[in-house]
Amino acid sequence: MNILLEYPDIVKEVFVPMIIALFAIAFPFLLQTISRIDDKYSSTKLTEVFYKDRKSTIFLIAVILSLSSIVVWIFKQPRNVDWGLFNSILDYSALLFIGSITLFLVIWLFVIVYLIYIFYNPNKLLAYMIANYKKTVEKKKVKYFLAISDILYFSIQKANEELARDLLEFYYNIFNDFLSKNENQTIKFPNEYYNMIFEANEQICLRKKKTISYFNDSSLLSVFFNGYYKTTISEETYSTLWMCLRQALYYKREDIVLSYWKKAHQHFSFYLQRIPEQTDGNFKITNKTEIDNRNNERERYLEFHYALGGLILYVENYALLKQIMSYTNQVPPRYILVPETLGEVVVRYMQTEAPLLEPFRYQVRYSFPDVSGVNADGIIRKWIKRYLAILFLRQYKLQSYYYGYNTLSMPNIPKSLSEMNHWQDELGILKEYIGEYLLDSNLLIKLGLSDLFENEWFNKNNKKAPDELINEMIARIRETYDETKTLQKVSESKEAEFKLKTKDILNNVIAAYDEVTNPEIIQKEYEHIFIRGNYQIMEKAGYVENQDISYLNSDTIVAEGVAANYHFSATSIFSMIMGYEYKLKPEDIFNAILNLNLNRNEFIIVSMGLHLPYYTDILKIDRLVHEIKTDTYTYDGIKIVTFHNYMHDFVRQSLFLLKKIDLPNFLHLEISLEEREKYKLEELDKINHIYASILDLSLQENETIKAEIKVSSDKNDLTKSALVCVQLVTEIRWNIKSKCIQLRAFSQFDDRDNPDDLKGIKNIWDEKNTESESK
Repeated sequence: MNILLEYPDIVKEVFVPMIIALFAIAFPFLLQTISRIDDKYSSTKLTEVFYKDRKSTIFLIAVILSLSSIVVWIFKQPRNVDWGLFNSILDYSALLFIGSITLFLVIWLFVIVYLIYIFYNPNKLLAYMIANYKKTVEKKKVKYFLAISDILYFSIQKANEELARDLLEFYYNIFNDFLSKNENQTIKFPNEYYNMIFEANEQICLRKKKTISYFNDSSLLSVFFNGYYKTTISEETYSTLWMCLRQALYYKREDIVLSYWKKAHQHFSFYLQRIPEQTDGNFKITNKTEIDNRNNERERYLEFHYALGGLILYVENYALLKQIMSYTNQVPPRYILVPETLGEVVVRYMQTEAPLLEPFRYQVRYSFPDVSGVNADGIIRKWIKRYLAILFLRQYKLQSYYYGYNTLSMPNIPKSLSEMNHWQDELGILKEYIGEYLLDSNLLIKLGLSDLFENEWFNKNNKKAPDELINEMIARIRETYDETKTLQKVSESKEAEFKLKTKDILNNVIAAYDEVTNPEIIQKEYEHIFIRGNYQIMEKAGYVENQDISYLNSDTIVAEGVAANYHFSATSIFSMIMGYEYKLKPEDIFNAILNLNLNRNEFIIVSMGLHLPYYTDILKIDRLVHEIKTDTYTYDGIKIVTFHNYMHDFVRQSLFLLKKIDLPNFLHLEISLEEREKYKLEELDKINHIYASILDLSLQENETIKAEIKVSSDKNDLTKSALVCVQLVTEIRWNIKSKCIQLRAFSQFDDRDNPDDLKGIKNIWDEKNTESESK
C-alpha cells in the first residue's frame, strides 16, 4: 500500500522517463532501419513491407498509447462514481495503464529488434517473406511477390548461391502452381511475373559470369516451359522470352541463349509432338480440333525460333549461330528447331514472306535492335530469310542416317497459281542470298561450312549446287504454272456469278429508259438504230477457281462495257430527232421553257447531265420542284427525266423538250438460233432477251471459234484465254416527224460564241410558227 501511495513518484521517476526514452529511441531507430534496408537491398518494396508489417504497426500503436497514458496520468481525474468493489482498481487505473503499456512497449521493442535482425539477414528474410506470401490472401500476395523479387535481384548482384537456390525453388513452385490451376489453357501469367523475369534476366546479364552458378544458364526462362499441364504459351509469354533473349544477345551472354535453346529443344521434342489421329467406326477423325490446335501451337513455336535465328545472324554472333544449328540431344541426331531437309527450308522461307500474313506481324512480335519505322517489318523478314538461306547451305553438310532419306530433297510445287507466282519470285531472292554467302569465305568458316566455298566440292560429293537446285525448281514451277493455266476449266460457280451480275447490270440499264419509252410501237415513217452486246477475249484465269492474281471485276467488266455503250447510243437518239438547239445562260434555261407555254400533260423534259440541285439550291429557279422521297423533279408541272452518265458530247449539259407521243421505241429482240448455238448463249432474261456465256478457247469443241478469232487477233496463243459473250439486240425507233428542242447550258469556258437570246426561241409545235417558217 505504501508503494501505491507513492505511485505519483514512481510514474514520474520511472515510467515517464522510460516512455520518453523509448520514444526518443524508437522513431530514429525505425527510420534508420528503413533507410538501411533500402541501402542494403535497393528496394522500396522491402522497406514498405517492413513498415507495414504487423509487428511494426503494433509497436507504433504501443508508442502512441504510452504517450496517451502520460496525458491520462497528468490530468489525474478523481473518481466521481461509486463502483463498489472496483473502486480500488479505478483509483489506481492511471498507474495500471501507464505501467502496463510501458511494460508492453519494452517487450515489443525486443520483437522489433528481432524483426530488424530478420530483415538484415537475407536468408531469414526470404523465409519470412515466403511464409507471409503463403498465408496471405490471394489479392494481397502481389506485395510480397514484388518484395521477394527484390531479394532475387540482390542475390544475383551479390552472387549469393544459397539464396539463389531457395529463390529458384520458390519461383518454380509458384509458376507450377499457376500452371496447374489453368491446365489445358493458354497461359497468360500476371504482369508481375513477367516483370520479375525481365528484370532478373537483366541483372544476370550485367553481372560477371561465375564458373559455377545457378544463374549461369536460362533457369529463370525455363519456368515458362512445363508441358506436363498441357498448357499453351501465350503471346505475352513469347514477348517476354523475346525481350530476355534480346538482352542476353546485347550483353553477349551466349551461354544464356544456348541454354535456353537446349530447354526449348527439349520442350518441343517431348511436349509438342504431333497428336496422332483417332477415328470412329466410320473412319471419321474424332480429335481434329486437338490436332489442329497442336499444329498451330507447333507452328507458332517454330516461327519464334526461326526469328531468333534471324536475330542472332543480324547481330553477327556467328559462333552462337553455329552452335544452335548443330545442337541435338539424340543419336542418330535429330535437329528439332531447325529444318532437316531442303524442302522444309524452302517451305519455311515461303511462309516468312506469305502475302496473306498481316503486314506488321514480325515487327510487332520480334523487334530487332536499331530497326524501326515503316520498313521495320520488311527488314526483320529479310534477316529471317537470310538465316533460312544459311540453313539451306547447312543441309549440304548433314549426313543421312536412314535409307532413302535425302536431306537435299526439294518440296512439292504448290497447287495454287498465286503461290506459284510467289514461289518463283522468292526463289530468285533466295538464290541471291545463297550466292552471296557462298562468296564469303570468312562467314562460311565461322559457320563451319568452309568446304562449300570450293565450287568443286559439289561435284566431288555428287551433289547439285544450290543455284542448280533452285533453277530446276523454278523451271518446274513455270512448267506447272503454264500447264495449270491452260488445262484448268472455267469454274461453274464463277460462270454462274458472271451471268447473275450480267443480268442485273443490263436489266438496270434497260430499265433506266422505261420513262422515255413510247408505249405505242412506231410502225411506219421511222428511223432506227440497233444496240448490240459484245464478244470479248479475256484471260481465262479470271473465271477459274485457281487464280494467279486477283481478278476483281472479271465477272462484270464485259457487261459494264455493254451497258456503257447502251447508255451512249440511247442518249444520242435525242440529238437525232429533228429539232432546234439553243445555247442559253443557266439562269435562262427554265425561263425559256416557261415562255414556250407548253401543255404540261403532253410534254416531257429529258435532262442530260444537267446538275439540277444547282438550279434548285443555288439559282433558286421558281417552279422547279424536287420531290425528295422519290428524288424526282418537275418544272411547271412537266415531268423531268434525268440521265447523268455515258453521254455523247452533243447532248450533255442539256434539256430536251418533246411531246410524249414523240418518244422513241426501245424494242428488245431475240437473237437468232444460229448465233445462240454457235456461242452457246444462255438466255438470262426472256423479256429483255439478255444472253451470256463463257467459252474456254483451250477446248477442242471451241476450235472453230478460236480459229476465227486468230484472224483478227494479235494473240498467238489463245489456250489461256476465254471468249466472254454478253449479247442483246435493242432496236430504237423514232418517228421522222418527231420534233424536239434542245436547250444547252452555255459555258464561257467551252463555248466560243455568245449565248442565244430568249426572244429567239420559238414554239415549234405552234401551227402559226410552223406556217411562217414554211413560207
